[in-house]
Amino acid sequence: MGCNGTENGGRGSLKRRGLRVGIFGALHTYGRRLNWHPHVHLSVTAGGLDEQGVWKNLSFHKEALRRRWMWLVRDYLLGQPLSQLTMPPPLAHILCESDWRRLILTAGGQHWHIHLSKKTENGRKTVNYLGRYLKNRRSRAVVWRITPPEPR
Repeated sequence: MGCNGTENGGRGSLKRRGLRVGIFGALHTYGRRLNWHPHVHLSVTAGGLDEQGVWKNLSFHKEALRRRWMWLVRDYLLGQPLSQLTMPPPLAHILCESDWRRLILTAGGQHWHIHLSKKTENGRKTVNYLGRYLKNRRSRAVVWRITPPEPR
């Protein structure tokens, strides 16, 4: 799953504009009350560098971004061969591709929550906030690395 177009929710907008954005992600497996609550935090720069290294501002439209994010995650998961996945015990009953597809297309319903925070003036607050989770032993068990494709 790469960063191939979330700006304004348009397909390939970043790629079409030749922009490279910064993205930092953290997979959280628990909530504030230390309850099991897997969710993803992503911090995205409010702009990107063009091919000449010039900064270009970006804007994000929440509803378009929410729909696009939901589809990109589902599309990525549907592209994974079931035979190469290790299911946790609660999902051990999923043995065929049609069951896998049904799970992915119904998980979370049609409304996935996204929250767009206010833009920070510098990255220090963001680094401090996300850094707390990376220092925590519960979070270190998960390593999630996604390298976006090079702009063409």
